[in-house]
Amino acid sequence: MEPLFGIMLLLAIAAGLTIFFMTLSYVTKILDRHDLKIKLCNCGKDIDTELDRIDSVYPVNRERTKWNICCQTHNMGCGRVVYGDTLLQAQRRWNEGEADEYVI
Repeated sequence: MEPLFGIMLLLAIAAGLTIFFMTLSYVTKILDRHDLKIKLCNCGKDIDTELDRIDSVYPVNRERTKWNICCQTHNMGCGRVVYGDTLLQAQRRWNEGEADEYVI
């Protein structure tokens, strides 16, 4: 492997991790600012822990104009997915028990 490729790979990983943690921080700030909780999934899974929130609540696009909340099957969830135009809309729809799709 060429040294330049290795450096570029490390930079790409660092950039990805930075975006990942910025998104997690953004989600936490929005939910905390509005004193909002994400209720248990219909299957009983709690996705409102910090570790599960990383995998379950995130924007669908870079512009953050579409969000999803999902009960990940790889975290022993049911695969329920809810979409919203904003994080708060997705959270409201999730808490009302709606489902847009189930990913298996």
